[in-house]
Amino acid sequence: MGDQLERFEDRDSLLDARGKDGGLVDADVSFLDLHGLDLSGLDLTGALLTGSDLRGANLEGCKLDSVFVQDAEMDGACFKGVTLCHGLFQRVSLADVDFSGADLTETKLYLCSLQDTHFSKVCLVGAEMLDCDMSRSKLEFSNLQGVIMRESELEGAEFVSCNLREVDLRKTTLHSARFVSIAVEGALFYGKPPWDGDSLNLDWGAIMHSFDGE
Repeated sequence: MGDQLERFEDRDSLLDARGKDGGLVDADVSFLDLHGLDLSGLDLTGALLTGSDLRGANLEGCKLDSVFVQDAEMDGACFKGVTLCHGLFQRVSLADVDFSGADLTETKLYLCSLQDTHFSKVCLVGAEMLDCDMSRSKLEFSNLQGVIMRESELEGAEFVSCNLREVDLRKTTLHSARFVSIAVEGALFYGKPPWDGDSLNLDWGAIMHSFDGE
């Protein structure tokens, strides 16, 4: 992928070419090779990232509110402590990403790969995560109230001490998912469980409200 993209070797050269006032607010940083770069602390509010390679990039503490990201590679990137509210991610690879301490309020993620991704103390209130693969992801001490997580893959995922109130998990695969110390009032699931709750010795009907239908 990187051979077809314009390469920037460091943040200074990127800022010189695409930045303004020390940041990348509303900048078009599409189709660039930025893998492994240290971009920590930058303001990318409203930035456009289509088709860029940010694998292994350090985005810790960045402002990413209202970004538009499509067909980008971000596997192994660091998103610790970012503010990423009202963003849109579509067909983005975010496997093995660390979102610890991030604020993703009302951000939309569609058709994204989030396998083995770590969410610790993350705010996802009102977010949409549709048709995403979150296999083996770990979510702990995070607030997912009102998240729409429909038609997604959560096999082997772990939810520890999370707020799952009013979460919509209809048509989502939960085989081997693990739930510990969660709040689930008002959560929506199919009436007939497509997950292996019995093998986890849990009475899902008693734990979660179910929804039979679309």
